[in-house]
Amino acid sequence: MSPVDQGGDGGESDRATTEHRDALPVADVGLFDRVRSLSLHLFEHVHGESRDRGQAMVDLNALYLRSGFVLAVHELPDYLPAVLEYLAARPAEQVHELIEDCAHILRAVGERLIAGGSPYAAVFAALLDLHGAAPLAAPKGAAKAQTERALDDDWDEAPVEFGPGAAAHGAQQSRPQFIRFVPKNP
Repeated sequence: MSPVDQGGDGGESDRATTEHRDALPVADVGLFDRVRSLSLHLFEHVHGESRDRGQAMVDLNALYLRSGFVLAVHELPDYLPAVLEYLAARPAEQVHELIEDCAHILRAVGERLIAGGSPYAAVFAALLDLHGAAPLAAPKGAAKAQTERALDDDWDEAPVEFGPGAAAHGAQQSRPQFIRFVPKNP
């Protein structure tokens, strides 16, 4: 669609809007894919990496197929956008039932997003509101969403130093190692 079709004049503000929209997926990857507690894969929150997760996905995919809903080859059935796409074509009773099953996950992720100051918390709040559930609340106490910086800090390790100056920095002094070559028996 051209800027004129969108009501814009093709000027600087339209380019800025397009650049902002194009940057959103990058922010999503950083927020939802790097931080496990914010994963959009619903069964990740319930089963983690256990075998039960695989069977749950097979069962969910079978539910989709019985309804004529076929996922793209690269999509997992527990991915929240795929679940919502499926629910968009289902009767209200089925929508309510499936949302009821995952409401605790939507609430947990939404509250972590609130704690992290993410505007995406509004999506989870809206889903719970449509379901008739209580509104999201910010987690109490020191509980907060893991930010990218906190994630980096969790994985931070002391650098390894090699060479003659390494012992001065607290590294273990290495001893010379001898290599012996043994001829092969013919």
